[in-house]
Amino acid sequence: MNPILLALALSASPTKLGVFVAGDDATSKTLLAACPAVAVFRLPDDSAAQTQIATLRQACPQSTVVLQVGEAGQPFSTLATTYSALWSSTWQLQVAAAGGLPNDWVEGPTEMAGATDPQQLATFWSGFASLVAESGYRPVVGGLAPGVPAMTGDGGTENLFCQTLRTMATFTTLTWAWSQHALASTLDMTAQNQTLAYRTIAQQCQANGGPMNTTVFLTETGRTSGGGVWGSGDLAWLSWFDGQLQQDGIAGAALYEAGATDRSLAPIATQLAAYLQNPSTPDGGTPDGGTQSGGVASPGGSVPSGPPGNYKSGCASTGAGFALLALLPPLVLARRRRGQGVNR
Repeated sequence: MNPILLALALSASPTKLGVFVAGDDATSKTLLAACPAVAVFRLPDDSAAQTQIATLRQACPQSTVVLQVGEAGQPFSTLATTYSALWSSTWQLQVAAAGGLPNDWVEGPTEMAGATDPQQLATFWSGFASLVAESGYRPVVGGLAPGVPAMTGDGGTENLFCQTLRTMATFTTLTWAWSQHALASTLDMTAQNQTLAYRTIAQQCQANGGPMNTTVFLTETGRTSGGGVWGSGDLAWLSWFDGQLQQDGIAGAALYEAGATDRSLAPIATQLAAYLQNPSTPDGGTPDGGTQSGGVASPGGSVPSGPPGNYKSGCASTGAGFALLALLPPLVLARRRRGQGVNR
């Protein structure tokens, strides 16, 4: 084998890509065995979560586990008055039953419907975060729907979520993160792609006194509902997107989904597993020899490098991870134990 290719493969940085697990099937088994950066389990939908998580912890101790509680799309008006009771009577029990351990991440209800008041939303998430932390877990707040939230904060100058971030920042002894669903109808490699909306959210909030250096999970990543299953044509986008995540210091992005048929990862499970085990470090999808400055080169134009101070930055010097993996022999594709960096 070409020694240069071998050196590139073995020196590759860890990927930020992970998997959203909705059940137990061949696809979920394949991808969890590949030690994803993050694995998100929706409770109680995934009845096999306890076994899957235990197996993942043993085989891949550096993979990050996120446990998602509460049904998606529930009315905010209802959750705002019932979340405390739901945590003690239902959600906490579900986390324990799934094998949740101290310092695991627990994400609250996602894509809540009808939230319009920034302060009410901040009160909800800070209350939820306190309950999770008091139980020994790490809270993940937000669960934001795709795109940028409505500009209803601070007299219309910022999005709805900014007040929540400012409130969370006052908990100086609490380890927390925020999350969004990075879903888009089309997976194109441009700065305007909706999967990168987290950048705009952070920029708007930081401009109004929001916190820097926050931990961000993209707990559902890929196409919006009805977008169809994944295919080989998506592999280039995945390599490009991984480069964006690494540049921005995102904790992890869970690709939707394994263990179910909606937008299934089954058609690319083998290639994706190989990439998770031995990723190269893409330069936003376009290799530039490590010379870029201030942005990422891409087919769609320059992609901003993210809000100043909010994300870690860095420039890679290798490219197109899936193309490189195709050249490597099976021996090199043996699972490597690699560290997973999460802002703490």
